[in-house]
Parts: sequence; C-alpha cells; structure tokens
Amino acid sequence: MIIVSCAVIVGILLGYFTKSYINFDISLLIQFGLYLLLFFIGIDIGKNDNILNDLKKLNKKVLFLPFITIISSLAGGAVASILLPLSMGESVAISAGMGWYSFSAIELSKVSVELGGIAFLSNIFRE
Repeated sequence: MIIVSCAVIVGILLGYFTKSYINFDISLLIQFGLYLLLFFIGIDIGKNDNILNDLKKLNKKVLFLPFITIISSLAGGAVASILLPLSMGESVAISAGMGWYSFSAIELSKVSVELGGIAFLSNIFRE
C-alpha cells in the first residue's frame, strides 16, 4: 500500500509541475498500459498447468462468489447514494470499479473529472 501511495503522490507532483510540458493525450498511454497489464496477467494464468484441474475440483457453489461480489458492490453503491450527494447512477458507476482503480478512474474521468477522482480514491482505499 505504501508503494502505491508513493507512486500516486509522485505522479501527482510530477503532473502538477510538468503540466505545461506535457502536451499529448496521456489517456491513450494509460489505456495501452492497462491492456499490456491484462496481457501479462493472461500469460501468468496460462503458464499455470494445473488451472483447469484446480477449477474442476472447486465446488460449483464457489463459482457464485464473483456474482455475489458484483451484486453486493452495486447494491452498496446504490445505498451509498442515499448518504452521499451523488445520484444513484454516479454512485453505482463508482462502485462498479470493483477495485480496478486504474480502469474505473480513467473511464469515469471521461464523464467527469470529479467522478474519476472519487472512483480512483474509493478503489485505492478498497485495496
């Protein structure tokens, strides 16, 4: 967590002090980096020879866990909209990040910088 926090703080400072020198759209670079990260995750999963056998050994009920996690995260976002000055759609969109701070923040920043920032912070704190 400390490394992630330090990386974010250094990035903020670097962006603040070099904003007049960076004249290109950095979101394309971020998107490419995310695709590259997912590619390497796929390679790491593919290297595991036992993954199919391990999945076959799992109880079928375990496969419901991702769906329950998704439903409860979205429901939590809907409940949070009651307590926060955000619409239900905004709150659910932020909670839909599911911990993917690098992805959800970028995508929601296309709609609103504030939503992107909130999504980033909520997913960082979720970690």
